[in-house]
Amino acid sequence: MKQFYQSCDPKTDLEYKNLLGIWQGTRKLAYSFKSKCIPNQKLLKEGIYKLPYRLQNQLFSEAKKVVGSTKPEKNQTELLLEYFDRKLQKEFIFNNFPEFYKNRLKAEGFLCDYIKWNDCQNNEAFLNTMLYDIKVDYKTKWRRSINSFLMLGGDENEIQSICKYGINQTVFNQNDDYSEVPIKTFFDELPLIYQSRLLYILGLISADSLDLNLDILDQEYYNMLVNSKVEYATIFKYFIKYKKLSQPNIYYQIFKKVDAINLIKKESIEIQKTMLSIMVHLKEYHHKILEFKGHHTKKLREHARFLIDKYQLKVNNERYKIVDFGLYKMLGVTTPEERFESKTTIEPILIKETEKVEVPLKSYVGLRFTSNDYDKSSTILNHTVKISHPIKLESGRLEEGLTEWKQNGFSHSNIFLGWHFDSLEELIEGEYTIRAFDEKDELIVEKSFDVSIKKN
Repeated sequence: MKQFYQSCDPKTDLEYKNLLGIWQGTRKLAYSFKSKCIPNQKLLKEGIYKLPYRLQNQLFSEAKKVVGSTKPEKNQTELLLEYFDRKLQKEFIFNNFPEFYKNRLKAEGFLCDYIKWNDCQNNEAFLNTMLYDIKVDYKTKWRRSINSFLMLGGDENEIQSICKYGINQTVFNQNDDYSEVPIKTFFDELPLIYQSRLLYILGLISADSLDLNLDILDQEYYNMLVNSKVEYATIFKYFIKYKKLSQPNIYYQIFKKVDAINLIKKESIEIQKTMLSIMVHLKEYHHKILEFKGHHTKKLREHARFLIDKYQLKVNNERYKIVDFGLYKMLGVTTPEERFESKTTIEPILIKETEKVEVPLKSYVGLRFTSNDYDKSSTILNHTVKISHPIKLESGRLEEGLTEWKQNGFSHSNIFLGWHFDSLEELIEGEYTIRAFDEKDELIVEKSFDVSIKKN
């Protein structure tokens, strides 16, 4: 009120009189000037808008006590738009265009560092013109795209690109503006569809952006994030940073959906130990815990051995052995492959045994395995093949995908597991992990490959 008083004449300014009337009626505060006017809704709103933004919601609420059933306050969707509008008007909130493309291309595996302008020689002028001199008001476009998505939904690929690579996370998460209203003050009153879009956008920006201090249970918040399609990796980062190790059941749920090893490998030793203790209750991670027996960190080695002894972990691959692995080709035509249906293949020919595979078109990366003891193995081995591999989205961004199918083979022969690069669209560089599971869903063989495209 003092701030408003300094810029107004309290004896003649009707907006000031309306505000003063509210505060006298609801807070019983004394001022040198007493307002005796009956609050007018239009002037009241204009007066509240002149006060610091952080106070506006509170004053609108108090105004109801004076104005009665009439609601002068803004609706919650207006507050949501104003929140983002204020955020996105901050200085340095958006990365410049070259920085945006650098972040995007790096994430998509196309560019590892900045373009070195001085090394471009004759192309330097062209590149500078392309990135700097072409006048594109991309900041206004990005603001409109975000606001449009919040209100109407729309192209998720475009929003992913803007929020992940175009917004400066540090600047966005700063709460140094006194006029900034916290999301929690209006979040509960938002319709569910707006809550979902809001959480989706915040999750794209960073895990820190999800720290809203909402008055709900952690499990409820987790469910909201999942339903809002926030990436599991981001959800994991949020809970690890802000909830520490207090929610093992949430981590258990996350590990059922995505590869836990990739999530925890950058965390501290103590966090990794706790996560291994959660993973041990999921059979699909038993083989990974067994691999930790040879970890270079003593504490993780010892903890893995403790879990192995306590839960009597073992993998059935002692019954089988890998015969060869690497790059293969087929002589002839394979049986047409349909995902998730049984299928067979003819005997492949090994071209090169290696874990770092340069693949040409129409080739296979894979392995062959057989039984260690024919007498103790069933004649026919029914098994499920699961291959983790990169996939390219329409936006060009890479994500981890999983393809699986059922097949069978004679235990006394060499059983082939492979991934076929049948078209140019399938030639995607990255890590490919091939696993086979028996009918009890126990791992029997596994191999990972670093795949690159063979240059002609």
